[in-house]
Amino acid sequence: VDDEAPVRESLMRVLRAVSYQVDGAASGAEALEKLAASPYDLLVADIRMPGMDGLEMMRQAKKRDPHVAALFLTGYGNIDTAIEALDLGVQGFVLKPATPDKLLRSVEQALIRVRADREASRLRALTPLLEVSRALVAEVDLESLFSLILKLVQQETRADRASLMMVDDDGKELIIRAAYGLPQEYIGSRRKVQDTVAGWVVERGEPLLIQSGASTPPDMQREMTAKDIGSALCLPLKAKGKVIGVMNLSKQRGNAAFTRSDMELFTVLAGQVAAAIENARLYGNLKYYSKMLEHDKKDLEQRMQEIRGLNTFLQSQQAQSSELSAV
Repeated sequence: VDDEAPVRESLMRVLRAVSYQVDGAASGAEALEKLAASPYDLLVADIRMPGMDGLEMMRQAKKRDPHVAALFLTGYGNIDTAIEALDLGVQGFVLKPATPDKLLRSVEQALIRVRADREASRLRALTPLLEVSRALVAEVDLESLFSLILKLVQQETRADRASLMMVDDDGKELIIRAAYGLPQEYIGSRRKVQDTVAGWVVERGEPLLIQSGASTPPDMQREMTAKDIGSALCLPLKAKGKVIGVMNLSKQRGNAAFTRSDMELFTVLAGQVAAAIENARLYGNLKYYSKMLEHDKKDLEQRMQEIRGLNTFLQSQQAQSSELSAV
């Protein structure tokens, strides 16, 4: 990101020469638009730019993705600026004019730190999910499980709204089984699969991240604006390779938006949710068939008792008949 085209093009050539996938932006605003449309591992940006400078660009980028990382290009030294940049998550600085070797070393080191930080963050995030999994598996009543799922999901994702939709037996409709931040009357309502965003997830079996921005389809953007939604996640619930439902999460405008890292992490959570639902269903079926067998057992015992009584009666009648014949 650099407002000077020759500098920007030179940096891009150096990075592309060693097989990095690179996009360029002439301003902080343009860079933010590109960030909203696609994920990037690292921003290489000039601090001083007309309009939005590098620091303001990072502040705005952090609102969209708290894990975004950057490498700043600078032609001057300022300790206050450096401290603020580091607080924003900037991985380092490259003095201008940057030689190709210096730029490549700095980018490589920054990417190593970025990947290490992301892996550490991912491991920290996975730890509480183990506790969530234990809580879900312990609940075997399906209706109670739906409520528990929404409670735990909201706590872990910090979503402002959440809903759990299950595919009906015909596979043509989605039924809202639990909801958070939505009117109570939504629970139990049905939506046709082909008419909903969640239906898209059901048909493709893939998670969907929706963010307010240029890349969002106009009709979806209007709906998000009407409902004051800044970002949303729709996650498929899969059991035995089949989508059995969808978990929908959304955050209001102004709150930290969901990111692709969130999507990857919460997909793990969705897998735990699906396993818990399938476990509760199996338990419910087992309980039902156990009751049926118990009922059949009692019915069989009653019939056997009737047969024994009838047999005793027949034996008695036969004995009486034998006595009369003897007389």
